[in-house]
Amino acid sequence: MRKYEEFKAIWLGKKCRDGQCVALYREYTEGFHDMPMLERLGADGGARRLFEDYGTSIGPVTRTLFDATQYTGGDERPEPGDVVVFGPSSTNKWGHVGIMDSLSGKNIVILDQNGIAAMKGKAVKVRLSTWSMDRVLGWLSIKKDIANG
Repeated sequence: MRKYEEFKAIWLGKKCRDGQCVALYREYTEGFHDMPMLERLGADGGARRLFEDYGTSIGPVTRTLFDATQYTGGDERPEPGDVVVFGPSSTNKWGHVGIMDSLSGKNIVILDQNGIAAMKGKAVKVRLSTWSMDRVLGWLSIKKDIANG
């Protein structure tokens, strides 16, 4: 299994696919880890569906590759390389997704890119950004047997 740090070195400061946050997730899973094509996420569902639909008939491939951890508001945090899924906000009904990099106090630092800037014609680059845990729905960890195999 390839390591997150290698992925970060490849993509940091570059645009990944169409500039959307989900595109970076897809590159991480399908392109970097050679995982099977994961479920498509439409604009009506967006990034948040990665976590919200995990236990449904919409998420069967994701369930075979990842273990999901629901964030309950406590002190638990994702590990580097985990896929962190954020819920919607008042300005973004689709949520957000990024890859866990490190801790910053009670916040987390994720590798992500912002598709909204791309839609406005602005340059989009993969970056490290600090996020509060407030909107975290949970995270997806590559299953141990896959990670070690």
